[in-house]
Amino acid sequence: MNLSFRFFASVVTVAALLAPPSFAFDTPLSDQAVREAYFLGQRRDESLARFLDKYSKHLPPPKTGPHIASITFFTPFALATQLSSQHSSGYSAQQAALDHRGQAESVKIIVQIFLTDSAWPR
Repeated sequence: MNLSFRFFASVVTVAALLAPPSFAFDTPLSDQAVREAYFLGQRRDESLARFLDKYSKHLPPPKTGPHIASITFFTPFALATQLSSQHSSGYSAQQAALDHRGQAESVKIIVQIFLTDSAWPR
């Protein structure tokens, strides 16, 4: 089995198992889910950071080869929460619902890879 296929299969498997089970996988998001994402995003405290961290898996460095440091899989709910946290005062739950209604839902996958000393040819 070639290395690129194994890497891709590993990423897909981890991403599928990564995000916490909840209504965050429901799509399209209901108005209630968008409202809850808005209020969670407006907290801007450690509870928001803890919530978003649940969508990431941090992996230990390997003995050789590239280090896949983390894989993050943001669902539509997590993305709506993150978007809400980026808005300052004057942004309301009603505005969040209107903004969400006009957007296509998607997921966002972030893979953070570091090269180790063994990854460089000598």
